[in-house]
Amino acid sequence: MKPLIHEIEQHFSPLREEELTAHSTLIHMRQQTALLMPYEHYAVQFYPEFYRFLYENKEWIVFGQDLGGYFVLSWEGQWIGYLYQEEDSYRIAYCNDTWHHFISFYHAFTSVVLQQLIDKQAVCTDRVLDLDSLLDTLTHYYMEIDAQAMQEEHHFWAIRLYELSEGFFPLDGQTIAMYHSLE
Repeated sequence: MKPLIHEIEQHFSPLREEELTAHSTLIHMRQQTALLMPYEHYAVQFYPEFYRFLYENKEWIVFGQDLGGYFVLSWEGQWIGYLYQEEDSYRIAYCNDTWHHFISFYHAFTSVVLQQLIDKQAVCTDRVLDLDSLLDTLTHYYMEIDAQAMQEEHHFWAIRLYELSEGFFPLDGQTIAMYHSLE
C-alpha cells in the first residue's frame, strides 16, 4: 500500500545507477535496506531503488515508506528524516543522526512490535512481556546511541514509542484494511 500522501511521489525522481554507485553512503544504504524487514500492518517497506526529492531547497534521498510518509536521507547533512504531511504542508521529522543508528533503532523497535504480536496471538504463554518495561528499556537504549532522536516529542521515534505505548501502533491488519476500504 502506498503512503497516504502518495501524491507527493510526482516530485520524486529516480537516482541513476551511476549516481548511486558514486557515493559510498548510498552504496551501503542500498545494500543494507535488504536487512530492514517490511512491516505489512503499517505498510513499512524499504526500496531497492532510491529517489531524489527537493524540499525547502535541499536535496533528500527517499529510501522507504510507511503508511504515513517516507523515510529520507538529508543529502547535505547525512541525517535521516521522515517526510509526512501536517495539515496542508509537508514536514520532515528528525529520525536519526546516521544511517547505522536508523538501522539499529528500526531493528529494536520492530523487535518490540513483533514481541507484542507474538504475545497478542498466543493463547497461552509462559512469559508475559510488560510493554511498559520494554518501552523503558528501548527508550534508554535509544538515548544511549542517539539522544537527539528522543529529545523532542515531535521526532519520529518519540512519536512511534508513544503510539506503541498507547495502543495506536497497528499490531494487525485492521488499519490497512480501513484505508483500503476508503480508496
